[in-house]
Amino acid sequence: MGTLIVRTWGDDGQSVTYVSADSTNGDFCPVDGTTLLTLKNRGSSTITVTVPRVASSHGFQTALVMSVPSGTTRQTPVLDPAHFGHRPTVTYSAGAAANLDVACARVVGVLSAVV
Repeated sequence: MGTLIVRTWGDDGQSVTYVSADSTNGDFCPVDGTTLLTLKNRGSSTITVTVPRVASSHGFQTALVMSVPSGTTRQTPVLDPAHFGHRPTVTYSAGAAANLDVACARVVGVLSAVV
């Protein structure tokens, strides 16, 4: 299981650091209300990415599930620790290890919907 390095992504145009997804054990992304995942699919098939949610006081626990089509880059919304905890294990569908690059970015100076 890999812990993703958080890079600040803001007005200075700093790039994020991608790593190969760990489709066997998943990856950790530290969540603090300003972080999101950016996902780059280099393969020829769609890859599914799942970020689990913690149970709410009402018992709801619906995960964030995203499809990343081949040849595309997708981003999650900014992740809220009240919904996802502070260190969720991000999991991927088969084939992700060879074809999916993932990065955890901290967004500053940008208004964004928090999920």
